[in-house]
Amino acid sequence: EKKNFYKIMSTTALACTYAALLLQDSQKAVSSTDILAITKAAGVTVDKNIAEIYAKFLTTENLEKLVEKLSNPGSGGSSSSGGDAKVEEKKEEVKEEEEEEEGEEEEEGEEEEEG
Repeated sequence: EKKNFYKIMSTTALACTYAALLLQDSQKAVSSTDILAITKAAGVTVDKNIAEIYAKFLTTENLEKLVEKLSNPGSGGSSSSGGDAKVEEKKEEVKEEEEEEEGEEEEEGEEEEEG
């Protein structure tokens, strides 16, 4: 019986999420009645209360943020140019450290030759 409950809930959750994404992509406000209409057309039975919860949570603003975060994996929510700048900064630091180490090695080598 528990397996059946989880299967129904996961199907309901996916149906409501896809319905909300469909509405957002159509540039329509996400509402419980629209979620119910879309899920009914898809052949998925969704409880009215569940549709209302999803409509309240998956507002257009929340969906836009979600889609933005999912479309930029690994960015940590920051813009890609900010991430590129950090990578470049790290590369410069590593290069400077390598140059300093090479300079120290050369100085040590000259001291040994003199001694």
